[in-house]
Order: sequence, then structure tokens, then C-alpha cells
Amino acid sequence: MATDMERILEDFAGAWSSHDVEKIASFFAGDAVYEEVPLGTFNRGGEEGVKAFAAGTFAAMPDFKVELSSVFGAGDWAAGEGILTGTQTGEMPPFPATGNRISVPFAMIAEAQDGTLKRIALYWDLSTFLRQLGLGPEAPPWVGASAD
Repeated sequence: MATDMERILEDFAGAWSSHDVEKIASFFAGDAVYEEVPLGTFNRGGEEGVKAFAAGTFAAMPDFKVELSSVFGAGDWAAGEGILTGTQTGEMPPFPATGNRISVPFAMIAEAQDGTLKRIALYWDLSTFLRQLGLGPEAPPWVGASAD
């Protein structure tokens, strides 16, 4: 049986995948923090900052999706992991539009208070993201290698 926090994260991911900026923002308290750790993006102030960030993401990647593969909740905390996918057809400052597709694993940690998100931190691999966009260095030979 899913906890309330697990449901919140599942619904939050669904709102991102449906590109519903208003719904995404509705998960946050007025003083909430939304952080994209690899980019150093720190949106404070709940709804308005989150709306602007989400709208920018959808403008740059019109087919952006958040696919959760696992979620764990305990009390006012939850964690999830999955894959972020999309095709970057628009600029994502400081990254120019490349037309390339991404498929990047992520993990997120969330804290709620009174049924709304107080803080969410999203962690994903910036090196893989840049490589997939064609903006980063080639992967070293051991990346993706099997340990047979």
C-alpha cells in the first residue's frame, strides 16, 4: 500500500510528464524549494519559481517525460528514482538547442509539510546529459562497461 508521500511523488512525476505547469506548482507550499542539484538551480518561493522553471523545461524539450521506476515514502519524506527523457529542440541556458534526445537516470528526495512539498531535490548525471546533447566529452571506455 502506497504512503501519502509515495502518492505525492507519483502524482508530481505525472504532472511533469503531462506538462501541466499549474498542477506541478500546486504541489508546493509558498516557501518551498525546488532544486536541480547538477545545474545548481535553486527555485525558492514555491509556485511562481516552479512555474517558470517548468515552463522553460517544456519550451526547450516539448516531449519531456519523467518516468518513475521506484518510490519509497516514510512520514513526511519520500525518495524516487527513474529516467528523464526528452528531445532538446530549444535553448536551455546556458545550453544551446541541439535537437538531441536525452535519457538520463535521476533520483529525487522530497520533504512535505501539511500535505504540500516543502523541498524537493533532483539529482541526475550532468556528464551523461551533456554527452547525449553532444555538448560534453566522450565517455571514458569504462563507462557502461560490464563487470563480467
